[in-house]
Amino acid sequence: MGGIGKTTLAQLVYNDERVKEHFDLKAWVCVSDEFDLFKVTKAILEAVTSSTSEALSKPLKSGAPGSKVIVTTRHDGVSSAMRACSTHYLEKLPEEDCWSLFAKYAFDKDLMTSLSIYYCRNFVSFPKGGLRAPNLTSLDIEECKSLRSLPDKMHRFLPSLDYLRVSDCPEIESFPEGGLPSKLSVIWIMNCDKLFANRMGWGLQTLTFVRHVSIAYDYGTIVSFPEMGLLPSNLTALSIWNFPNLESLDKEGLQHLTSLEDLTIWNCPKLKCMPEGGLPASLSCLQIIACPLLEKQWQRRKGKEWRKVAHIPYKGMNFKLTE
Repeated sequence: MGGIGKTTLAQLVYNDERVKEHFDLKAWVCVSDEFDLFKVTKAILEAVTSSTSEALSKPLKSGAPGSKVIVTTRHDGVSSAMRACSTHYLEKLPEEDCWSLFAKYAFDKDLMTSLSIYYCRNFVSFPKGGLRAPNLTSLDIEECKSLRSLPDKMHRFLPSLDYLRVSDCPEIESFPEGGLPSKLSVIWIMNCDKLFANRMGWGLQTLTFVRHVSIAYDYGTIVSFPEMGLLPSNLTALSIWNFPNLESLDKEGLQHLTSLEDLTIWNCPKLKCMPEGGLPASLSCLQIIACPLLEKQWQRRKGKEWRKVAHIPYKGMNFKLTE
């Protein structure tokens, strides 16, 4: 397997002070897939002497007593051809050690401001104890089908986090104990079945800086959304995506959003009505995309559903401004 650390380990041995003291001459040569015996021999000799013309006539016929050759390779055949006296097979690092190594170099110097993790099918968990990244402002996780939880103690160890996006991670059930970082302003939760099922425990009401929330849910039979108490009253932008069975917006879940300015509803094919009593008075922009039942009613520019939205300054249907 490439990239597992064979060459790195060999270099550590080669550069060890005890090795330097033990051998009079040392040579390090990299061999490409296109093997050329002459070039390899020449490179070895140039590493130990400034003159190669005479030496090349008798390339490496013998070595001093105690000479050693270390070879790294991906193929057992190379080891056999070299008549190796011993072969060591490197195993992959355990997942926890991988994370510890990553965290050490990514976060110790407080330089990391953004972290994106995409399409890691075997990624199960973050390091135990959480990620200590005080300057991290953006965390984006997508298509990690085996991931069971977000980092522990996010509210303490990620104090600068401003943007959180979790998409297509079906095994995440809840946010970490202690809740989300207090400075979050943008949250995207997309197609996370178990996490969405526990949405009333998200604790968004405590996040005073949240301004934009986007939620997508491709599963289930939700017919009315959002529930009362789910969203924070300070929200200014809300996007609702991909609810295949959504029929109406919940008046109780929207009426307390007195700061809401921008509402986008995307791909809700069964959505047929706005809340009774209308949308929040603060709303200035409404975008409806791929909602055919509403589109049909809007085309007439009259009727009950049109009256609910007529007062909104900017109304869009499928990316076109509607007067």
